[in-house]
Amino acid sequence: VFENLLVQDVFSWTALIAGYAQNGRGHEALACFRRMRDARVHPDAVTYISILQACGIAGSLQAGEDVDAEVRKKGLLEKDVTLGTALVDMYAKCGALSKAREMLEELPMRNVVTWSTLIAGYTRNGLGNVALKCFQEMQDSGVYPDSVTYAYVLKACGMARSLEIGEAVNAEIRKRALLHKDVVLGTALADMYCKCGALEKAREVFENLPVRDIVAWNAIIGGYAQNGLGHEALKSLKCMQEARVCPDAVTYISALKACCIVGSLEIGEDIDADVKKRGLLQKDVALGNALVDMYAKCGAVKKAQEVFEKLPVRSVVAWSALISGYAQLGQANVVSDLYRRMRVDGVVPDLVTFVVLLTACNHAGLVVEGEQIFNEMCDTFRLMPTLEHYNCMIDLFGRAGHFDKAKLMLDKASVKSPLSLFLSLLSACRKWRNVELGRWAFERCIVLDSKCAAAYVCMGNVYAAVGMRNEAAQIEALRVKNKALNIPVGHSWWTDANRNVHSFLGADQSHPQSVDIYAKLEDIQKKLPHLGYSCSQETLDDEETCDHSEMLGIAYALINNNTLKNAAPVRVTTNLRICRDCHSITALVSMIENCQIQINDAERVHIFNDGRCICEDYY
Repeated sequence: VFENLLVQDVFSWTALIAGYAQNGRGHEALACFRRMRDARVHPDAVTYISILQACGIAGSLQAGEDVDAEVRKKGLLEKDVTLGTALVDMYAKCGALSKAREMLEELPMRNVVTWSTLIAGYTRNGLGNVALKCFQEMQDSGVYPDSVTYAYVLKACGMARSLEIGEAVNAEIRKRALLHKDVVLGTALADMYCKCGALEKAREVFENLPVRDIVAWNAIIGGYAQNGLGHEALKSLKCMQEARVCPDAVTYISALKACCIVGSLEIGEDIDADVKKRGLLQKDVALGNALVDMYAKCGAVKKAQEVFEKLPVRSVVAWSALISGYAQLGQANVVSDLYRRMRVDGVVPDLVTFVVLLTACNHAGLVVEGEQIFNEMCDTFRLMPTLEHYNCMIDLFGRAGHFDKAKLMLDKASVKSPLSLFLSLLSACRKWRNVELGRWAFERCIVLDSKCAAAYVCMGNVYAAVGMRNEAAQIEALRVKNKALNIPVGHSWWTDANRNVHSFLGADQSHPQSVDIYAKLEDIQKKLPHLGYSCSQETLDDEETCDHSEMLGIAYALINNNTLKNAAPVRVTTNLRICRDCHSITALVSMIENCQIQINDAERVHIFNDGRCICEDYY
């Protein structure tokens, strides 16, 4: 229509440019603006507003600065607050936040839209605390926020984990009765609570939304997944589908993360099928990475590799996820081959890649190779080791009994909170029954945090491992005295053939089939002595070993597998490292039941067959 106009004046050119900009086609809008200039048609303030929007969309800072200079030359800035706001928005979207701030300071008048634009810019660029400071300045200047302002401020609260400010904003929103009118604002509130870990409040806000669209569902599913509540995330996904809301790529990424948490390969496979059916894999790199990661974390490395090989772009994230899968299985040779292939493909490893490589060395006991990789990271790639890298090295040296090297690494570590490093060393002392070094590490743990329950538990296990039961009891009494009560609770999951995820806690009797589960465990315990099993010295309570959450999950899976014609391998995921006794019992159960059992614990994947585990008891 535009091309057939007899007269192409500033109004028609501006309408065309605005059309491109409003539909997110920034580059076309900029090309159109160049044609307009070539036609010697002079832009007005409305034209400039649209072209600045286009500059922000295209990320074209240079073009935006040219428009800024022209606007100033014509003296338009003093006359039009909307034009000034468009300049603030352009600079913010192009990442030039200091210039955006300078522009706001120059404006003769700053209204709610101008302030909200700058707050939005800080929030989009991940500067939550700066956005909140800007919000305070806005209020101090007497400008009252609107729904748009509140939505961005709530997002900033989530980034900064500032629940207190988020609660205050919530109170103000409710006072002004804005929540019932604005689904976007309600979703932002639910998302803020999720990111601050207040999931019950997030759920309450979500349930009271007048309309629950895809963005609202993504907020709650993502919130559960980000806070480690995979079971709840998957239940919410099921409710979303029952409500006939179609998932998008963001939904699937969160759901795949949830599958990793509970180890639900079955639900992950269903998501994979949906993603492929809808052709989403070729459009979204992050979704492809999430699929590789899900299969890898569930121990299905062949499927992870299949997805990986078909990715249109193989980023360092995808490479690291695939390598991690093989590392969890202890396949150090494959890890080494993949790393070489990654380097040949020109992909530069990052800090996560090196954590994965060091983990692979750790699981295989490759001390020399681990040292070489650590040095390569520091010297060749000039990457500064983080707490995770130091933890990997101390764990590697400790498991191998190289305590001198472990202590040297501890001295070398430049981290703010070294507690976990001393815990890694203390854990290794249990394996090697090194009481003296264990006491040294324990004392340092208590100096750093007297309420760290893990330190007391580890030290108690060191004493128990060498038969020092009285000292172990004293450590337990000291733990209670110091109120170190934050002992991690064992939590395990198993997914049945109907895609129902079953959850188990240590010594839990709340499951509907609890009587059958404990009957199965009792039956297993009766058979263990005949197979040469005896409880390890480091277990302080012989009667509780089979009540660990992973054992409940295994028993329940075995009960249900016996009702199937073709019994599937048992696959249980647990949030803690499997203890020595449960590991030994599970190996024997695989022989008793004549089935494969896979346990994905916090450290690695254990696969048991005919009385043996692929880790060969090195874990």
